[in-house]
Amino acid sequence: MGEIPSGKIMDLFPEELEGMLSARKEGAYEIIDVRQPQEYTKGHIPGAKLIPLGEIEERMDEFSTDQDLLFYCRSGARSMAAASLVRDTGVSFRGIYNLVGGYGGYEGTGLVGMPRLDTIDLNLSLHQIIVRAIDMEKGAWRFYTLFQERFPDAGFTPRLHRLVELEKKHGNALYTYWEKHVQPGPEQDFESLFASLDGEILEGGESLDDWTKRLESMQTITCLDLAEAALVIEYSAYDLYRNLADRATGSAEITFFRLLSEQEKGHVRVVSKVFEDCYQEDD
Repeated sequence: MGEIPSGKIMDLFPEELEGMLSARKEGAYEIIDVRQPQEYTKGHIPGAKLIPLGEIEERMDEFSTDQDLLFYCRSGARSMAAASLVRDTGVSFRGIYNLVGGYGGYEGTGLVGMPRLDTIDLNLSLHQIIVRAIDMEKGAWRFYTLFQERFPDAGFTPRLHRLVELEKKHGNALYTYWEKHVQPGPEQDFESLFASLDGEILEGGESLDDWTKRLESMQTITCLDLAEAALVIEYSAYDLYRNLADRATGSAEITFFRLLSEQEKGHVRVVSKVFEDCYQEDD
């Protein structure tokens, strides 16, 4: 597959897996299953090591820098988050791969649709960028609120409630930065602004309506379906603010966007616990 660019996460499709593994000697790669133990027990890629997403950062010492790391999960959402967390430690590995479609694709059950990751247009003025970002936080807030209302008795509802609160806090943090550091400043208070925004687009670049239709089209909606949707949204936000930090030119903006990306990484950790909740409900 040639030289892997430093820090780049490479997509690997299920039909490419056998060729990749046969071209490498044993010990030259590690396959990491980032699902929950109950999922791993039901079936996994031969030779895969189980490290649930929530344990990735604390078990970094189990990875060798002279190996290719291949991450996979059920659909590709958790594994992309895991690969990103490993990449962003700054440790250089020979290659970092994400199995597109996850174990479902490997078994031939088809790939799960994933939204593309869009960044905010930095050609806009900073105050326009901030309003756009707050609007996307409103979209995530609406998404979590929607499912909190639809599934009030589900075991994962308390964590969704926490995400609802965090999305609004992020919006408020953006507003506060705008108020203190950017001209022209806001013309209305945060609550009025937040209420006035449509929140039709989420950080991944897809509309709230598209997300809702996708989930409603499923014959059944499981805890795992909702958790994976939430993880895609939170990873997209994390990726968004990392890109903004890399592309911004002012030191204050860079510092601020890095802070937000760290907070979104915290959201990824929160969602990783939702997967644990999904299986605790069955115990």
